[in-house]
Amino acid sequence: MNTLWIFGDSFSWDYKLRQKNNPEGLLDDSGWNYIQTHLKGKIFDSWGEQLSNNLGYEYINHGCYQSGIEIPNLEAGNSNDCNINLINELSSEFKKGDIVIFGFTDPIRFPWPN
Repeated sequence: MNTLWIFGDSFSWDYKLRQKNNPEGLLDDSGWNYIQTHLKGKIFDSWGEQLSNNLGYEYINHGCYQSGIEIPNLEAGNSNDCNINLINELSSEFKKGDIVIFGFTDPIRFPWPN
């Protein structure tokens, strides 16, 4: 089965994965607050999940490193360079026919020398 891989910033988040990987419930961003306040805690399907379901693909979302994986010596974060490093580390798992989506964030999230 082919896989849809999602990488990127907070626009790539999947709140189901965030809740699963954060059992202490320390989700305090505006999206999580919206889910609690306006959706009665019902977590919606992310755009990546909806796309993978429509394509009939397996779904793996590493947006903002929310998947809970640990890679030694690789800094977690949602900057473009952190996500590029994560894609590099996982690229050996990509198969022919897979789809990889990388949601670039604002260029200010690249490290710039002072």
